Amino acid sequence: MSLLNFPNELLLEITEHLRPRDLSSLLRTSHFYARLLTPRIHRLALEEKDGLTALQWAAVKGHEPLARLLLQKGVNINVSRNGWTALHRAVRHGFEDIVALLLEEGADASIKGTAGMTALHWAAFLGNEKVVRKLLEAGAGISTEDNFGRRAAYYATLRGHITVAKLLG
Repeated sequence: MSLLNFPNELLLEITEHLRPRDLSSLLRTSHFYARLLTPRIHRLALEEKDGLTALQWAAVKGHEPLARLLLQKGVNINVSRNGWTALHRAVRHGFEDIVALLLEEGADASIKGTAGMTALHWAAFLGNEKVVRKLLEAGAGISTEDNFGRRAAYYATLRGHITVAKLLG
């Protein structure tokens, strides 16, 4: 007997016991399953992963479609875990598109994370000129100091990122 012959309620109950990977595979097998199971996938997308909020996980993995979905669902863009917001994580992992999306959607670039470092501190430390520019355009504080009294320009200079240091100059 084909799964398609089962009542929807039974199919939905069965999928509650599938791993996300298996559920994703199943919904790709037919348009019927895709329509039936997409709400379940969206519900799973909102759950925490590896100790991170779903949005932070999307930022770490560079998963822009998931980040967009989560933001459309209204997740809190500025939630911090262990001193890191989704913006901090996107900057740290170098995902410029995610950084741009988060800033467009209202991420607060002034939030201080670990050791009082903002996303701008991290972008400067890593020498990511494009991200530094995006953060500055979004109003990131160029004179904001971390817990050690250091500004983003200090980290750019320390790491030899001259172009970034001049931007922050």
